[in-house]
Amino acid sequence: MNGAAASGGGGAETKFVIEVETTAGDLDFKIDVGLSAAQATAAGINFNVDWGDGNSDSGVTFDIIHTYASAGTYNVKIDGRFTMNGASMGTPNTYKIKKLKNWGTAECEMASIYRMFYKAKFMTYEATDYPDVSNLYTGASTGRPFTELFRECEAITNLDLTGWAGNLGNANGFSSMFFKCKNLESVDLTGWDFSVSNSITSTFREVGSLTTNGCKVIAPNLDISNASLFDYMFYFAKLHADTNVTGWTLRSAGQRWLSTFYGTTGDWAENLDLSSWTNMKPTSLQSTFQGANSSDSSKVTINVTGMDTSSCTTWQYFLKDNNALTSLIGASGFTNTSSTTGIREAFIKCKVLNISPSAPAANQFPAAFWSGFGSQQIWKSAFNSFGSTTPYAPPTGLNNLDTSGGTQAQTMFSGAKFTSNPDLSGLDFSGIVAVGSAPQVRTFYAMFYQGSGITDIDASGWNFSSGGVESLEFFARSSGVTSINFGSGTSTNDFSSVASIKEMVRYSSVTSLEWPTNADFSSLTTAQNFCSTSDVPMTTAQYDNFLIRIDATNSNTGVTYSMGSCTYTGGTAAETARANIVAAGNTIIDGGPA
Repeated sequence: MNGAAASGGGGAETKFVIEVETTAGDLDFKIDVGLSAAQATAAGINFNVDWGDGNSDSGVTFDIIHTYASAGTYNVKIDGRFTMNGASMGTPNTYKIKKLKNWGTAECEMASIYRMFYKAKFMTYEATDYPDVSNLYTGASTGRPFTELFRECEAITNLDLTGWAGNLGNANGFSSMFFKCKNLESVDLTGWDFSVSNSITSTFREVGSLTTNGCKVIAPNLDISNASLFDYMFYFAKLHADTNVTGWTLRSAGQRWLSTFYGTTGDWAENLDLSSWTNMKPTSLQSTFQGANSSDSSKVTINVTGMDTSSCTTWQYFLKDNNALTSLIGASGFTNTSSTTGIREAFIKCKVLNISPSAPAANQFPAAFWSGFGSQQIWKSAFNSFGSTTPYAPPTGLNNLDTSGGTQAQTMFSGAKFTSNPDLSGLDFSGIVAVGSAPQVRTFYAMFYQGSGITDIDASGWNFSSGGVESLEFFARSSGVTSINFGSGTSTNDFSSVASIKEMVRYSSVTSLEWPTNADFSSLTTAQNFCSTSDVPMTTAQYDNFLIRIDATNSNTGVTYSMGSCTYTGGTAAETARANIVAAGNTIIDGGPA
């Protein structure tokens, strides 16, 4: 059995025992305490070691290397005040550790267990006692005693650590304690107390990721009320259905939830229920549930009932790539704050998530939530592919979406699908700025590309500013959009920075595209494949106005205007404008005079 349950295990053995295997050509084994000489003295390091080959050393106060006479397997036994640091020892040494057989509770007092078995990749766990950590040295990095204790111990399959509960000493650090224990099938921390720990990031990161059914994490009622960072706690962990992490108490002043459940899979994560937790007050939800159970489930729910988001400053990548997420229970309690600065790709690829008016009340974001993003900067791909597998009506209040602080909006609704048209007339993009030369970072690039359900776009009040929107490439390409209104008559929308309308409405359903009568197209240099050859995205009157505004404001040459089958009114100012544009050295492909 791999585990530790009670004091005095290992049969009659009372010392710390590890099994070490050496090979021909590599006969050294080093114990590195991971401290400076001064720190080792301050920590009181003084131990005796029996190397298992008939040789021993006593009164060891610092690092020591032993050279075996021949390759073989040896039981190294230690007593006294001891520590070793796997990270300092390096993999040539930690890879030689094949078994932890006994902690030696009675005879071996640990000065530190910080990184003790760091990258002991081939070590199995046979100890049935627990370490004496009642008098840990708190200087230097050893002030985080449990940090990375079993990091990358890939051969350990089961850990019953319940016997440690009353023997945790000054346990103020648990970061990455089980990080990359990829074959771990169960770990039981029942009764443990994390209340003085200020470091718990990545504690269960990637646990069970190589197992068939995931790791059964048993850690009910943990008190982690001293930790401000909750980052990467279950990052890419695979969790067994019987995982029990109920009743956790978090820090009352708030915690950062960066990538906490990023990529978490397994049966438990299909119904990820945090509703029993106390003080869920994330200051950041960046990537918190990104990719959770994204590929191996058909129906996933996340329950965050009771979560207080009033101090959350970013939602960036919040639910990104949650392909199978159907329900976000507790969304009705979400609030927003003017200090929020990120919602980039927050809902991208939430293909079946229902937060529409048809969803249960607990799953619906409050209408006021969407109006609280005034200082938000990046809207890139915020709703990209949202509802693309199972479309629903737009969430209540989306018409109040506050984009006034937005600097980027490329691919914002690309691939998104709704069952009815959301009212986007209230969007404000006065903060949009040019951010680069590549089309992928040009503000409105592919904003509604391949979407459906969004049919009528009233952008007449979007407040485009000078120096802002520089590209409308792929804006509504291959979409179900039927009409776009950038302003009837004169408009405050400023198009003077727009350099490209390449493939803007190609393969789309657009039959009406209104440009302001004062539109300035002075920067336009690319209109290639604006639409398909047979398409008529503008009425004759709309196309007349477009030609007149190009002639009046654009002096560029060598531009190809691929306008499909749009027609202009012959014998009018529009025909004259068209002739002037061609005479200036440009090419126009259209349907000719009406």
